[in-house]
Amino acid sequence: MITESGFNIIRDLFTGRSSKVFSATAARIAIGNSSTAATTGDTALVSETIRIAMDAGYPANTPTKTVSFQAVAQSADALSHWVEFGIFNSSGGGTLLDRIVSDKGTKSSGEVWTVKITQTFSG
Repeated sequence: MITESGFNIIRDLFTGRSSKVFSATAARIAIGNSSTAATTGDTALVSETIRIAMDAGYPANTPTKTVSFQAVAQSADALSHWVEFGIFNSSGGGTLLDRIVSDKGTKSSGEVWTVKITQTFSG
């Protein structure tokens, strides 16, 4: 769900009021373990455990009206229950573009998990 702060930064980027882009160097996927429902008023994950930098080539302009974000949690990263996810434009703080709640299970040591979020715009 795109958050109000996400919509606001999109507006501000269009009008030149912000330079805090969701670029390959700035964008992060955050992972947390709260099952609290996502709302448009969210500004952070409820229980963030890690933020992971983008894979090479991401964010990517995918088909018309979509942008994909992808990151890999290496074997020692994010050893927790994965329930909530967010897209931020900073390694700490920053603006939450999107928050998703979806239980993906518990990541154990030695496992490598890929997180891919595709944001589709309509209208």
